[in-house]
Amino acid sequence: MIYNLRHLTNNMTAKQVANALRKTEKDWRGMGQGMTLAIQGFNGGTSTHSRTCRTRHHSKVRFRKVRAVIPTFYLTGNPIKDTDIANDLNFQVGIESKFKESLTGISPRIMFKFGGDEVAKYLNESAPETGYIISDVLDLNGYIEPDQDFGLWTTVEAPNSDSNALPYTKKGSSHLQRYEGVIQNDTGNIENDLARSASEIPAFTKVQTGETTWFAPCFLLIYTDSANPFVVDIGSSSSYGVGEGTAGSLEYGDSRGSLLGNSGFFERPLDEELGWSYVNFSKGSDGNKYLRDPENWKYRKQLLQLANPTHVINSNISNDISADTDTLSGRSSSTAYEYLDTKTFDNRVWICIRPGTTASSQPESLGDIENGEHPVVVDGSCTWQYLGSLKDDDGNTLSSEVRRCYLDFQFAVQVNHQIKEAVGVPVYQMVCNPKTNSTDDWATVENQTPRNGWGDKSSRRGRVNELIRENLYIMSTDEYVDPNPTYELEYPLSETSIWKFLNATTDGTHLNSFGYSSGQKGMAEEIKSKIIQ
Repeated sequence: MIYNLRHLTNNMTAKQVANALRKTEKDWRGMGQGMTLAIQGFNGGTSTHSRTCRTRHHSKVRFRKVRAVIPTFYLTGNPIKDTDIANDLNFQVGIESKFKESLTGISPRIMFKFGGDEVAKYLNESAPETGYIISDVLDLNGYIEPDQDFGLWTTVEAPNSDSNALPYTKKGSSHLQRYEGVIQNDTGNIENDLARSASEIPAFTKVQTGETTWFAPCFLLIYTDSANPFVVDIGSSSSYGVGEGTAGSLEYGDSRGSLLGNSGFFERPLDEELGWSYVNFSKGSDGNKYLRDPENWKYRKQLLQLANPTHVINSNISNDISADTDTLSGRSSSTAYEYLDTKTFDNRVWICIRPGTTASSQPESLGDIENGEHPVVVDGSCTWQYLGSLKDDDGNTLSSEVRRCYLDFQFAVQVNHQIKEAVGVPVYQMVCNPKTNSTDDWATVENQTPRNGWGDKSSRRGRVNELIRENLYIMSTDEYVDPNPTYELEYPLSETSIWKFLNATTDGTHLNSFGYSSGQKGMAEEIKSKIIQ
């Protein structure tokens, strides 16, 4: 057991401390191993109006009381934005507390209830303001122990025959046998009570990169020991696990990730190496450039609060560097600026740490600023903090591409402040990982070249990483998480932006299961060294 020693005081006697350690506070925490928050898309057709999925999961902690959390929104558009599901849907969820490793002879499930009813109804015209439907408390009348497999049977059904787009959250494959599957019908899975009573289920496709889609709750809310780490990752495709199951994955994983169902940068190390609980809030193509607008993730922030994590990782940074974000603009006199606005003057970049209106003239030059210093200047009723120079070490003006690193940094700061405001727990910013092109399908390091924006420490990626590693107070983070000692060639002796592991990626951006697996121990060591317990 990990006990939060911040609950103890220096005035306690040794006996009182011992007694406190024997007693563990309870709390509701989000547990989402093998699940994901983001609805990835919709499918169906004239012959598919009802789908029942059996999915296997496990918890890292013991629990008995549980609630199911069903998302009623999807992420779409440019910018990516929380959007209510357009068509009406019905849901039914049952839990198989002792998962049977078979596709037949399966015992009936215990059903979740929603306001006393076993069917949860979503109506677009009265979509919940929270962005989710949550079940009543279900007492399993017995504990699910740590790492004990259990199953979720989830039916999603379109009640109207003309509404044939059923949401999916993941893709399933039985390449690594998990005894999971899906029952698809024209109508009637809820009427036939399949989430409770079906005793057999057809397996997911056996193709390693199988396209069989499934839907499950985005996480379970469990009543458990509050002191154990419960981590939420807010990230993009590499955290979601895009690349799992592509060439080279073999026995390391398939489209569902590892043998235990873990995928991407963080599920594998947190679950399989550290034994910590994890909730996945990641969405492919997302970035801080979108999340900095609070309206774009209004539902995800409410789900973040519901999950009640002990730690949050912001792993959105690569997609910001991949994009042509706004161009830095100069400070104007007698102009109102908001908190965290980022502007230029005196050939330097400044971030607003106290909003207000600038003076009628630019602040006087500070002269030379030594490396590592980030002084502040008062400008009318504004206060600015120095971020960096618009010139390189040789005095040459940075290109417009490279200087965008300061906006990448600003967007991360804006998101981290929102996270802190929403949940008030330690926040950790991920440093940007490598990204390359290759002329031999990433079989060698010699034939890799960094993507645009990537390169050495003077590149856009290198400069934003340096800012993140300084962990300035304005970042509103407790630490940073750095994947590069694990994944980057020659790091930390030099910054190359080149992937270290060969044949670990098929597109230079996302790792395959072999790549994620190769780095999971190193990532676990990095996370454990940084995260405050």
